[in-house]
Formats: sequence, C-alpha cells, structure tokens
Amino acid sequence: MATSSERTLKLPQAPATQATDANPPVGWSVWWSRLTGRTARNGAWTLGDQLIVSATRFGISWVLARYTGQTEFGAYVFAYSILMFFSGVQTAAVTGPLMVLGASRERKEFKPYVTATAGLQAGVTAIITFVSLATAIYVDATGQGVELCNTLYSLAVALPFIQCHEFIRRVLFTKLMAAGVFFNDALAGAILVAGLWWLWRPDVVSATSPGAAPSALTGGNVFLCIALATAIAGTIGVYQIRGLWQFKFEHAGRFIRENLRFGRWQLGGFFGNYLFQWAPNLIVAAMVGLSGPAILEAPRLLLAPLNILLLGAANFLTPRASSRYAESGSAGLFDLLKHATIVIGVLFTAYAAMIAVMPGFWLEILYEDKYRGATLIVVLWAVVKVFDGLSLPLMIALTAARRPDLVMYATVGIGLSITAAAVGMTYLWGPVGAAVAVTGGKAVFLLVVGCMCKRALRPAGSGG
Repeated sequence: MATSSERTLKLPQAPATQATDANPPVGWSVWWSRLTGRTARNGAWTLGDQLIVSATRFGISWVLARYTGQTEFGAYVFAYSILMFFSGVQTAAVTGPLMVLGASRERKEFKPYVTATAGLQAGVTAIITFVSLATAIYVDATGQGVELCNTLYSLAVALPFIQCHEFIRRVLFTKLMAAGVFFNDALAGAILVAGLWWLWRPDVVSATSPGAAPSALTGGNVFLCIALATAIAGTIGVYQIRGLWQFKFEHAGRFIRENLRFGRWQLGGFFGNYLFQWAPNLIVAAMVGLSGPAILEAPRLLLAPLNILLLGAANFLTPRASSRYAESGSAGLFDLLKHATIVIGVLFTAYAAMIAVMPGFWLEILYEDKYRGATLIVVLWAVVKVFDGLSLPLMIALTAARRPDLVMYATVGIGLSITAAAVGMTYLWGPVGAAVAVTGGKAVFLLVVGCMCKRALRPAGSGG
C-alpha cells in the first residue's frame, strides 16, 4: 500500500505498452531547443543579473571590511541590516505579492494592477523614508558616534531610490523580462564601481600613511553612491516598463487590498526571517559594540557567491512555480521543484564544504590577519548557507500554493526563539554565540517547513 507522500508526489505513469508511441525518445534537437528556449534564456539572464548584484554587494563589503576599521565597517553593517528590514517590508507588502499575483495576469489586467501596486509602493516608501530619517536623528541626538550617524543619514537619502529601483526590477522579473533587469543592474553596478573607485582612489591617501584607508572611504559615502546609481538606473527602468503600466487607476482599491491580504502573511514570514538573518547584527552591536557586527559579518562574505544562486533561483523559480501550480496542481509544482532542490543542494554543499574545511586560509586571503580569530564563525555560516539552499524550494512551493501563512508561522515562531537564544549566547560567547544560535534555528526551520510543505501539497482526499 502506498504511503501518503507517495500518493502525493508521484506523477501518473503511462502504461508500458504505450511507452514507444506516447513517449518517443528525446533527440538532440529537442534537448537543444530546451537549452536555447525562452525559459533557458531567462534563466541565464537571471543568473547573470544575480552575479552582478551579488558581486557588487560583495565588493563594497569586502573593501570596507579590509580597508576600514572594524567600527566603520560595523556601522555600515548596522545600517545595512536596517536597510534589509525596510527591503523586507517592501517585499512583503509590494513586490512579493506582485511576483506571485501578477505572474498569471493577462497584459490587459496586468497594467492597472501594476499601476495600483506602484501607488502602494509610493506610500510604503514614504513611510519607510520617514522612519529611517527619524532613526538617524535619534541616534545623532543620543551621541552614538559620528560613524554611525553619518551612515544612517546617508541611508535615509538612499532609501527612496533603492525602493523605486527594486520595484521596477520586480515588475520586469514578473513579466519574464530578465534581460531588461540584467542590463539595468549592469548599469547600476558600473556606476557603483566607479563611485567606489572614486572613494578609494590613491590620491586621497595620506603620503605619510600609505597603509591607511582613504578618508573618503566610509559607509555613509558608499550609501550616497548607491543612491546615485539606483536613481539613474531607476529612471531608465521607468522607460523600460513604459508599456506595462498606465495613468488611470482602474480597480486600484481591489488590487491593493488583494496585495495586502496576500502580503500580510509574507510580512510575518519576513519578520521571522529577519530575526534569523539580520537581527543578530543588531543584537551584537547593542551588546558588544559596532565591532561586533563587523566580526559577525566579515566571515559571512566568504559564502557570498552562494547568494548568486539563492537570489537567482528565487527570482527564476517563484513566477514559474506559481504558473505551474495554477496549471498542474501540486504534482506539477513538485516536478518543477524537486530538480531544483537536487541542483541547489549539491552546489551549496560542495561550496560550503570547500570553505569550511580551510576557514583560516580563506580569511587570510580576504582580510590578511584582521579577522583570523573568526574561523568557527566561518564554519557555522557555511552550515547555515546549506540550510538556506535546501529551504528555498520549500518556501517557494508554499508561496506558489498560496500558503504563505505556513511560512509565517514557522519563521516567526522559530525566529523569536532564536532571537532570545542569541541574546543569551552573545552574552556568554560574543559574536560566536550569535552564530551558533542562528545555525540551530536554521536546522529546526528546515525540518518544520519540510513537514508543512508535505502536508500543504497533499491532494484532497489522500488521507493522513
């Protein structure tokens, strides 16, 4: 007798006597058409785009980590953790629902939907910018240090442009226009590299201190460069999506309510995920000082190449999973994601193992002796990344099946527990304790989400 998982996940098989006629052998021409088809091309553009985005982020963080003090880099990590909070709010309320609910809409309905969602984005951006500026003013008034104050003020300036640019990227991804995203991000990346070079140029280094960091190389100035790059790329992006929106707000209220109903679950899920990913930086900063986030984050940069696959897979698989579920139900969704899980699992495990086996070697290559005591943190982050990769297809499956509530329950519940554990472990062991707490939480999360996914995708009437 078949188990419930077998009944849920196995696809119907054709009779053996019909195999020759119904399923003829797949020739090279068929495989070539698949490799050069639209899906494959979009996948290649998506992967290339994430390569640009991840490489740019890695380059900025690496330069600051290696060539500035731990306090300066810690201030940047602190501000970047706040940026990730605001970006998560945007994803939950605006761009997350856009990629799921907008993927199946016809062009005639998609245009008013994007217009209404753009209005919602403008409101979210206004609130976020106000909160960011208020935070910077408060930190300045309480005398928390010039590095942190300058970085937070620059973040407040950059936020509106970052949010606008991200919204345009998600509109293009939703309509499977990955090539447009690639060229837009390539432009933004080129501007950022030019700005970083300007801040890092040799003539600003004192001749008497050739080993010192350039005085202009600060986290605050980096955020101003990001503001300039996203402002220019966002302006071009408005032209790129000119045919995908309109000036008339038809049924705007209905579309916004639909987004918010769907997004409330994603907002809860994001909050829980933020407790895993970025809240430890804030906890360590509060308990250890600004050098704490630097010690916690610098080792994580060794695993940054995996973000290319993680973010690229999310952008590539989410709209396809939603469409596949609408067309074929849970069986079609499983067939799509099981192959993705195998590929992601193998690649993530291989790279993480390479880093974890020789953590001191890689730390010395990136930072010389500055972070040589963080080898254990490197190993812990390697394990976390493997858990992240295996969890991604499960979360995409639940989102495509319109069950983001399950993701929220898992992330919020486990995230709150891990936050409490991180406070205690940071008190005992500093940044290493925070990394241990996150690693344990990721393991539990993978197990819980896997069980939820199995139950949620079971066909009706399949039994326990």
